[in-house]
Amino acid sequence: LLDRVRGQHTEKHRHARQVLPPLFVLAGAGLAGLGLLWRAAWILLGVQWGAYLAALTGAGIVQAWRRSDPPLAVGVPLALLTMHISWGTAFWWGLATSIVKPRDDNTSS
Repeated sequence: LLDRVRGQHTEKHRHARQVLPPLFVLAGAGLAGLGLLWRAAWILLGVQWGAYLAALTGAGIVQAWRRSDPPLAVGVPLALLTMHISWGTAFWWGLATSIVKPRDDNTSS
């Protein structure tokens, strides 16, 4: 029973981990665009990035402490930043290009 419950919660968390980077990128792009019309959006964008960078820094410090490896305090945030922004941007790029040019499933390689 415990394994089944653990598996259900893992699936929920995996889904959230996959959805959050695209939402983060979308929110950032939206706030940046909105900032051209509404200056307060720049403040919200700063809050978004400040909270994100604080979370990344915390994750790096925790991993560096747990593994007694100080360079992880820098490496973990840089790796996570790269993965999140890349995944989030690629998600929207893939969606946009699939709308503009739908994939042809009848082609063979």
